[in-house]
Amino acid sequence: MKLRAEEIAAAVQAVHFDAAAGIVPSGYSIDSRTLVAGECFIAIQGPNFDGHEFIGAALKQGAALVIARTDTTSPIEAGWPVKVPVSQRYGG
Repeated sequence: MKLRAEEIAAAVQAVHFDAAAGIVPSGYSIDSRTLVAGECFIAIQGPNFDGHEFIGAALKQGAALVIARTDTTSPIEAGWPVKVPVSQRYGG
């Protein structure tokens, strides 16, 4: 199922939505190294790595959308982020 950016923002209970509502990512990735241009990058903080540190790399790879925590200080270009509450955890 292909979701528009505004639908994704609603699904993850975004507290900040600063992207073109009509963006439809071609897929989803939590790894900036394997992200394919047009996909949505979901920055997840895990036990070994913090995906928020790779937002810049994901954008360089061609991420169509980024989902990040609200306290993210990583470089996010205007028009890309969907920010979720800090307490919200994805991926276990």
